[in-house]
Amino acid sequence: MYDKHAVWSQCSAIMYFVLGFSIFSSSMILSHDSLWGVLFISVGLVRFCHAEHAPMFGLSPHRWVFINKKTSGFIIGLVGWRTLWWYVLPVCVAIPHRTELLLPAFVLLQFLGGTFDLTPVYALAKNIKIPIVGKSMASKEQKMRFAQFSIQYILEALILWNYRCSQRFPFTFRTKPVLCSLLGIGLAVVYCHFYVSPTKVSRNSIITKRGHGVAASLTAARACEICASTLTSLDMESSFED
Repeated sequence: MYDKHAVWSQCSAIMYFVLGFSIFSSSMILSHDSLWGVLFISVGLVRFCHAEHAPMFGLSPHRWVFINKKTSGFIIGLVGWRTLWWYVLPVCVAIPHRTELLLPAFVLLQFLGGTFDLTPVYALAKNIKIPIVGKSMASKEQKMRFAQFSIQYILEALILWNYRCSQRFPFTFRTKPVLCSLLGIGLAVVYCHFYVSPTKVSRNSIITKRGHGVAASLTAARACEICASTLTSLDMESSFED
């Protein structure tokens, strides 16, 4: 799996789907709790399609990048909603970039209010800057970048699950769905280990700018106009690293 970083984020997105379906299996479809199920499945779908970095459901990769950024803003807004009440949600969705900079403020306010959860770790994972400009597609920084995404998705799923449990079961954190979701991630990792090819990369392709976020795979980068414009070499003579 070390050379298959293109699917790391998709494997971690499995947690959203498992947690979402677990909500539907334990609550009425028309109940307030079902909205959490819709949220988990919707966020999982956005994360999965964004990680694919290919046209899906009639939407281009750039459109999925835009939707993914708005989704991140919405989730950060939910974190702030626990601290500063509901008006943080539209503010975070409206800000186009760098909404994660609001997280340290939310963490500070949570500490002052005596609230402790995974938000500080999530804020740290969101704000660590991994330099990829000037690096090749085969660099360790590219792998670190997608590992960072995977960790973020797992942390935010756990934070949202904690919020859901605090509403549905006050002072109780339901661990069985979390364990099932971790098992789902494990099964996805095993499947990808045996049946997914290593991510195609090239040391000859140098990243010159971030663009909308360079795809993990050189194949996906070739097919994306924006990703292709951020690389110095995308010719057939590029050397691939297995």
